[in-house]
Amino acid sequence: MFQNSFKMKMFLISLIPALTLFYLSVHYMNDKYKTEQKSRQLMLLANLTQQSSRLIHNLQAERGLSAGYISSSSTQEAQQRLREQEQKTDTEYTNFLRFIHEQETDIQTVNQLTFNHYKYLLNAILSQLSTLQNIRTGVLHETVTFDQMLKFYNKTNAKLIHLIKIITLLFNNPSMGPFDIYNLELLKEKAGQERAYMYHLLLSKEKNDRQIIKVQTLIQEQNRLQQEFLHASSRHNARLYNSLITSTTSSKIRELRHDIFASNFNKRYAPVWFKTMTQYIDTLENISLHILTDYLQSVNSLYTQSSRSFYISLGIWLLSLFAFAFLTFIVNRLINKQAKFLKELQIASYTFDSHEAIIITDPYGIIVKTNKAFSRITGYSPKESIGQSTKILKSFRHDEAFYAQMWSELLSKGYWSGEIQNRRKNGELYFEKLSITAIKDSQGNTTNYIAQFMDITELKRAKELAQYQSEHDFLTDLPNRKALMNKLKEELARAKRHHYLNAFIFLDLDGFKQVNDTYGHKIGDELLLEVAHRLRRSIREEDFVSRLSGDEFAIILSNFSLQKEKTKSDISSIAQKVINTLHETIEIEGHHITIGASLGIKLFPEDTPDGSAIVRDADNAMYEAKKRGRGQFVFYCQMQ
Repeated sequence: MFQNSFKMKMFLISLIPALTLFYLSVHYMNDKYKTEQKSRQLMLLANLTQQSSRLIHNLQAERGLSAGYISSSSTQEAQQRLREQEQKTDTEYTNFLRFIHEQETDIQTVNQLTFNHYKYLLNAILSQLSTLQNIRTGVLHETVTFDQMLKFYNKTNAKLIHLIKIITLLFNNPSMGPFDIYNLELLKEKAGQERAYMYHLLLSKEKNDRQIIKVQTLIQEQNRLQQEFLHASSRHNARLYNSLITSTTSSKIRELRHDIFASNFNKRYAPVWFKTMTQYIDTLENISLHILTDYLQSVNSLYTQSSRSFYISLGIWLLSLFAFAFLTFIVNRLINKQAKFLKELQIASYTFDSHEAIIITDPYGIIVKTNKAFSRITGYSPKESIGQSTKILKSFRHDEAFYAQMWSELLSKGYWSGEIQNRRKNGELYFEKLSITAIKDSQGNTTNYIAQFMDITELKRAKELAQYQSEHDFLTDLPNRKALMNKLKEELARAKRHHYLNAFIFLDLDGFKQVNDTYGHKIGDELLLEVAHRLRRSIREEDFVSRLSGDEFAIILSNFSLQKEKTKSDISSIAQKVINTLHETIEIEGHHITIGASLGIKLFPEDTPDGSAIVRDADNAMYEAKKRGRGQFVFYCQMQ
């Protein structure tokens, strides 16, 4: 006994420095690992900023050329320049999408809360860009006005710039450059808008006082943003800006503005204006790329140093782990191997307190030990649970086959894992992620079962909420385009299978832009909410209404007879009811507002191959309704 006691004391004395070395090495390695991960994340965010900036720059150029094309009577030269720029924009858009898809998992690890905001904003950006081709087609065919085109590009760039702002907030060191990128993007966007407005005014036959005032406002905003950038940016970035945006450049732009206003927007200034402002905007983009390049170099250097330190610390940690393992081996040689003591040690190794609930049962499922997390999650104290069967947690939401499979795996494999719904002491149901392991003795007989589980109820609710938000419009709470396309796919297949007709209605509000311009976006949003309410009220309970974007809505009417003329008559009644309902005066904050709606209707399945074709045909029918005077509906089949 004395000899064994002496050996144990000597071992404990030698164990202290080994544990100290082990602790310090783990702490040091963890610190270096966090530094490495942080630098890698900063590189990722900087690259994402660069991808977003390039896409914004090309959209700005496309907006400027579109303004010139709309105003220049669609010349061949203007069309060629615009198509070349559209190809460049598509290339950057493809690069942007590829980067997002390849790096999405890494982006999510940066900050979960910000990632959720980023994911929501990214979906909004992709939804906005999904209509880019429609805008381009409208510009080339002169069905889109200058204001409509400008609104689309301004809104798209605003969302992308906001994305850069979100990314900037994750850097935790704005002085290194990323926040300067955000300020530059704001300045560049205002310059791009001025380029488009002024180019349009120079090439237009009639001058628009509202657009002239907007140009003057944009000039003032650029001056303010320039001063804010120079005041807030680092010295290095301010010097870089002053070296590339010289006083000569600024003077040239001011003089050109003065000459244009003095000449009452003479057309001869158009090419000079576009070229000068494009050079200025390209220079701002060059400054942004310089700042990002410098930042990436500093982050890459940090990443290299932290990686080297991490691997050194990993070696130290492995050495300390080896020392700890060696001493553990000695412990096993010194400790009494009696069966009862081994069993107690085995149970103790599993019953440590953690955030996961733990139950230890005998071979027959009777609880012999629990931890604090078990009581916190289930509401049962150790006194109330020990000696009871695990059936006290049973929710009766799973059939006997479920439990039979569970015990089959436990007996054959010694392990089971999965999701299960159980009941707390107060009767409340909850979901848990459960794993059960069989503990066996040296002869292979099961002596105990250990069950570990965590409450995942809130996680499942969060996933359900995220799924709901991804498929619904944030303003009206109507299903969005994604949900619409899924529903359309289902209804198309069902109609083909059961042999009946459905109708897809593409609805665009008449006069909504005027409401926004007259009363502001707050009133516009309230109006959209009322429109959504009236649409729900105008259709049948089994029908489906969705908001696509802006003032565009869609309705799916289902389960109509194959007798086409009767079906068209029934659908016409519903469509006219929708038009009449939306035309009724709406009172918002004391304002009496009257709008209308133009509807395009496509019957399906007929010869329609897929949902995209249905939407496209209904959209074309809606534009035909617009051409015929608005406030009416047109069937696509009537256009053929």
